[in-house]
Amino acid sequence: MISSNPFLSDYNHGGRLDGILNGVKQNYWTPENTSGTAYRPNATLTSDYRGSYDYQDASYIRLRNITLAYNLPPNWLKTIGLSRVKVYIAGDNLWTITEYESYSPEGDADNYPETKNYTFGLNINF
Repeated sequence: MISSNPFLSDYNHGGRLDGILNGVKQNYWTPENTSGTAYRPNATLTSDYRGSYDYQDASYIRLRNITLAYNLPPNWLKTIGLSRVKVYIAGDNLWTITEYESYSPEGDADNYPETKNYTFGLNINF
């Protein structure tokens, strides 16, 4: 998946393409640095390649949610008058591997980071 990232060139988010106070350090192409990977900055902020510069690879691997549960053995529960007890833990947004330069490859670059959520629970049946 290819996604747009306004952080790379948006002045309001610390990026500038004129090379002055650039918020994201890049290996710019110049006549002296012909192996540069980003197009040459200029004061007018115009370039034939600007549209492609704002895009990056948003590939990722993510563990979105998981739940682990355990039912206590019934012979333990008979002595205290319960028919079923389940203990569980659940988590959301636990793990992401990506080279995307923002909080989440699934959202806009200027969104807040996704929170990690943990839930612990006990389900009791009498």
